[in-house]
Amino acid sequence: MANGASVFPPTVPASNQFSNTDLNALGSNYAAQFGHSVTDLIARQIRYAIYDAAPKGYYEDLKILKMKPPAKKNSDEFFYIEKVFGRNALIATAAVTGGVTSQIIPVTAASISVTSIDMVVVYPNNTKGTITNVDTSLNQITVRAMSGATLPAVAINDIFAQGSTVAADGTNKISTYMRLNVVERTNYVQLFARATRFGEVELYKYKNAGTTDYLANNK
Repeated sequence: MANGASVFPPTVPASNQFSNTDLNALGSNYAAQFGHSVTDLIARQIRYAIYDAAPKGYYEDLKILKMKPPAKKNSDEFFYIEKVFGRNALIATAAVTGGVTSQIIPVTAASISVTSIDMVVVYPNNTKGTITNVDTSLNQITVRAMSGATLPAVAINDIFAQGSTVAADGTNKISTYMRLNVVERTNYVQLFARATRFGEVELYKYKNAGTTDYLANNK
């Protein structure tokens, strides 16, 4: 806000009050061309640390942040959040022997960051197992077979789909934490005008009808 009443977004100095540098979303076309101030980048990191942390420890902080109402900005560019494809897949980085009831499977670093215990994973041959341990230091997951079943052999680059979470009636804890992945999109408001043609025929028609206010009639 130009009068300095708000911190998010940062205040705009009087000498630069008509600039949009700190007023557009980080994913906007304007931001891509002209950037954001350092304050915006710091704010982005702060929001990430708060909203991606365990909510239980930040109730008061979130309450204070949400006390500030959103500031509306007039623009012909608008932004919206689009949900991307569900859960990420897990990709094996080494071969593992099959025919067992428990396996320790090395996976990619990207895979280990998007999974947790009590997730049901689906093998390439449609066998299902449950993740019982996630070792982020070694990038390994431990998978246990379903009751009365065994797990198949794993090859390098095998892809495991993440299915549902393990839950039970009366459960009082949440062991699986999956965030909704979204992408910020941007678009422009577009105006459509009907093409109008006044030829000789149209002019005679309006003249015969006694029309004088052509603009109002065309609306």
